[in-house]
Amino acid sequence: FPSHDMMGAPVYAFWNAYATSKLFRDSKYYIFSVELSDYLAENLEKETAIQSEIKKELQHLLVSVVALKREYSEINHYFSTRLIESMAIEFEPSEYKSLDIEAITQTTDEKTLRWLLLLFASGIIMDGHVSRREKKIVAQIRDKVTLKNNALESLEEFLSAYKAGKGIEYIQANYPN
Repeated sequence: FPSHDMMGAPVYAFWNAYATSKLFRDSKYYIFSVELSDYLAENLEKETAIQSEIKKELQHLLVSVVALKREYSEINHYFSTRLIESMAIEFEPSEYKSLDIEAITQTTDEKTLRWLLLLFASGIIMDGHVSRREKKIVAQIRDKVTLKNNALESLEEFLSAYKAGKGIEYIQANYPN
């Protein structure tokens, strides 16, 4: 008779393969996210004309991304930290409100709004997955934005390019400065 210890071997093999696959995928997205975060931060540093407006909204933008994702992620932590450090921002510790898209679209110039939407879309896709709930909320936000050719309009294409390791190339081709 076969040993009872061996009866769980197929289950163990399945979970081992699943865990290895998830670890590989998460590692891949972490590498892609570091590249994309660095690219965005470096280019944002060059945008001196809009930095003060971006600084005012960055905390709200990052709070919105975290609230939308609903879980801690090293990927979003790096993204947030990189942007905060590159712009030398001091956050208000008691300020935890989300981005007010309606107010921003009425008071912000087109270039700043395009940057804010690109940063928001980037924060959403960095873990390599956009859930149905996240897509629904993004659609609601997208409906409030009148700016055409923004990163939220083409979130699925941006996500696909990012997953293929071509997120930076996608931004360069679709949203040149």
